[in-house]
Amino acid sequence: MCPGNPYPTSETIKSAELWNPSTQAWTSTGSLNGYRVGDSVTVLLNGEALVAGGEQSTKSGSVVLASAELYRP
Repeated sequence: MCPGNPYPTSETIKSAELWNPSTQAWTSTGSLNGYRVGDSVTVLLNGEALVAGGEQSTKSGSVVLASAELYRP
């Protein structure tokens, strides 16, 4: 949790959380299919989110991702 700051630290994660600005708190929700950091998230009109790009950490460094997935909360 990052009190007062809705942006997490830079680490490769698979879990998804929803930020509530009125309570200044995160709520756990479903997970993504793959681990990502530095990705782009676009909230769609139907409430889903398009998660694209970013990087994935590996033992030898990081790999730039050329993939996207549709997140359904």
